[in-house]
Amino acid sequence: MASSDEDHAINAIIDRAGRGHQGRRHRDGADATTANAGDGSGDTEAEVEVETTGQAFTAPVLADAAMPGPWEQLVRLWEPWTEAHPASIVLPALVMLGIHGGEGVRVGQQRPVEYLAVIGPSTVGRKDTGAKIAAEFAELCGGRRPTYGQPNSGEGVWFAMRDPLDTDPGADDKRLVLLDTEMAATLAASHRGGATVLPALLSLYDTGNREPLTKRDRVRVTNGMFGYVGLTVPEQFTLHVTDADRHSGLLQRLLIAAVHRVRLVPPSRALNPAIDPRDIEALAEIVRDRMEAAVSRGRIWRLSRAAAEHFDAIAGELVDPARPETTRGAPHVLRLATIYALTVPPDPTDAEERTPGLVTLSHLCAGHAAWRYCSESAALLLTNDNLLDKIVALAADRPFGVNKTDLFRSCGNNVTATELNNAIHRGRLAGRLKVFEMENGRPGRNPIMVRAV
Repeated sequence: MASSDEDHAINAIIDRAGRGHQGRRHRDGADATTANAGDGSGDTEAEVEVETTGQAFTAPVLADAAMPGPWEQLVRLWEPWTEAHPASIVLPALVMLGIHGGEGVRVGQQRPVEYLAVIGPSTVGRKDTGAKIAAEFAELCGGRRPTYGQPNSGEGVWFAMRDPLDTDPGADDKRLVLLDTEMAATLAASHRGGATVLPALLSLYDTGNREPLTKRDRVRVTNGMFGYVGLTVPEQFTLHVTDADRHSGLLQRLLIAAVHRVRLVPPSRALNPAIDPRDIEALAEIVRDRMEAAVSRGRIWRLSRAAAEHFDAIAGELVDPARPETTRGAPHVLRLATIYALTVPPDPTDAEERTPGLVTLSHLCAGHAAWRYCSESAALLLTNDNLLDKIVALAADRPFGVNKTDLFRSCGNNVTATELNNAIHRGRLAGRLKVFEMENGRPGRNPIMVRAV
């Protein structure tokens, strides 16, 4: 049983994990604050409005716990000079450094490998800006600059990480981070018949291994470390995400971050950020030293006692039965916590022995906070769209429900069956629609009806 001092320290860490990062929620437009010269002290408290398929929603708040130590300092250094959301800087950098320094690291069966979708409106989303800051910082920390492009085929991804074969020496480095600025095209390609993109992403996420099963295809991958960061807009994301994606595993393995610019910065100021390179280098050195120390006593890690107890306490709330994309919530939290343990020293108030190979309570709370942000982003992006609003409005006018044929006609026959079914599915999960069969006395021919709740 922990002593009273230990209990106090544990409660302090958990309390901080639940607090939002203040000074980060700014409304775009007339209420947005222009960063003042120097320290950005003119920032004011407001909310970020993100546009998704014609309907605005309030973006989640990235909690304090998701930006511990050097991550908070990195965000603060950039605050006066960029409009990018903190999540668009911190989360891509975590993915990149998890791949760079996490080779061979395990917590149970979980590796520090994550896939991330950064989703924000065109022009004002500042997705690319945040990803560029993240890539430059990860490179300063010793990581390789990410490869820009699309995983057009699974064979291409596997080949980039291949084992030696005959006269082929294989890949020099089994670590690869792909920064995909056209993620919508990747999602569309994954749905084509015979596409191998999805099997490649799933296998590399789970195990990092690939065993060829045909005579001609002899490319084998062992212990590959593959990270993915995709950028797209809400409209394209919701258009190309199918119901099958939510159940088959792609979205279950994907962290989703909704972002928007959080302040207005004069273009000339954003073009020439006057950040002292020594400050950025000092942060990078902290992360580099931590990554070396973290693996100094082995790469098979475990949760500290306090972290294990807290993980048991929150495990039940990580999965929402109505949202299949949350099925892997617990593995995501563990993977994120592992990356935080790789890049951030334990919290000084951690009531545990601060030894390498130990994922402490502060690391777990950081992983939980990041996952909560991504889970809330996914819920917003997958349940808000014009088509769903139109379906709800049409169904509300008919107390006994409306069938799919009438829905198609009301939409001018300009939507596909997949788009209509996905919208109905999102409405059902959100509690806005009820789907049922209307008995008409003709076995096997009962029409599917939709009713507003």
